Amino acid sequence: FFFFQAEDGIRDFCLSRGLGDVYKRQPEDPSTKVNVLLQAYISRLKLDGYALNADMVYVTQSASRIVRGLFEVFLRRGWASIAETTLNVAKMIDKRMWSCMTPLRQFRGIPEEILRRIEKKEQFTWEHFYNMSAQQIGDLVKFPKLGKTLHKMVHQFPRVEIKAYVQPITRSCLRVELAITPDFQWDENIHGYSEPFWIMVTDVDNEICLLYTSDAADDLLCVDLGGRRIIKKK
Repeated sequence: FFFFQAEDGIRDFCLSRGLGDVYKRQPEDPSTKVNVLLQAYISRLKLDGYALNADMVYVTQSASRIVRGLFEVFLRRGWASIAETTLNVAKMIDKRMWSCMTPLRQFRGIPEEILRRIEKKEQFTWEHFYNMSAQQIGDLVKFPKLGKTLHKMVHQFPRVEIKAYVQPITRSCLRVELAITPDFQWDENIHGYSEPFWIMVTDVDNEICLLYTSDAADDLLCVDLGGRRIIKKK
């Protein structure tokens, strides 16, 4: 096992922050340094040293664009599972938060202590919070006064309800109709003018993407179906 040796003490930074304690890569491998810098960026950690910060700027400016590009490539090739994984990584880079963190971190004004309490409740999924009342959420975080605010934020988080209707046409062709309904409270200060969504139809093993489209919900609570819809032919 090796630590990446670089200027400005990146090795000490890794040790003190718990990022990349051990790597199975050679010290000369640039991907190790990129990996550490990308983890530090998502974790919102501060770095010391001009050279290290210059590298951080380059990585953060390029990472999101490259990962989004890879997502487009995988999607066009019909690789459903890896496309979904790449999209999740792209969202973590854009929002600078790990997927294990609560989505409420995207809202401002919530105390850090409350966010950590929510994240410790691993047995409660996001769907549980969505079905809770304001009083139940307040009791859960042991801060009843904040219950109404958290309840409102949970219902402002973008989500859609999808109903699928499948009709066989031939032995090798299916007709798929989707009824997509936005199910969240719109706030222009939070959502802007539209919220984009990726919708994918995959096979039973979630390996092959049969159809995908990029749609957007707006403040009129409707979904624009003018996005790309491509059926992958074998």
